[in-house]
Amino acid sequence: MFPVSNLGTPIRRDGAIVGIRGIVVDITERKQLEEELEWESAINSTIANLFTLLIAATSTLEDIALAILNEAKRLTGSEHGFVGFIDPINRDLITFSLTQMMPQEHVITEEKQQIRFHIGADGSYSALYGVRPQHQERILHERAGNPSCRSGHS
Repeated sequence: MFPVSNLGTPIRRDGAIVGIRGIVVDITERKQLEEELEWESAINSTIANLFTLLIAATSTLEDIALAILNEAKRLTGSEHGFVGFIDPINRDLITFSLTQMMPQEHVITEEKQQIRFHIGADGSYSALYGVRPQHQERILHERAGNPSCRSGHS
């Protein structure tokens, strides 16, 4: 099935409707273009929402990371996520905003706002699903017994 637009008018004979004359048009391409425009509008809205925070002299890296996380979750419809950066010195992944996707004993406290994921010898970050920076390939690592490491976490 595909999206259509239709227009019809009754055919009458002696005052009774005996049929319909109409046209049905496949509007798949129009719907795809509308979806692309909606996505572009959402991205532009996100950029506008983040602009003031990004240029404010008082914004901290943590403030910016949390705002980016909230916008990314809004755009993707995701419940969980994180925003981080790769430490240029040792290539660890450092996150400044992380949703409450881990059990209570693993929640980031307010006084410790970042988590550092150490890079492994093979270039991966254990217990994370994402992209291995140097290879641009998707990776999935699960640590046995860790409930925060479920397939499909991103």
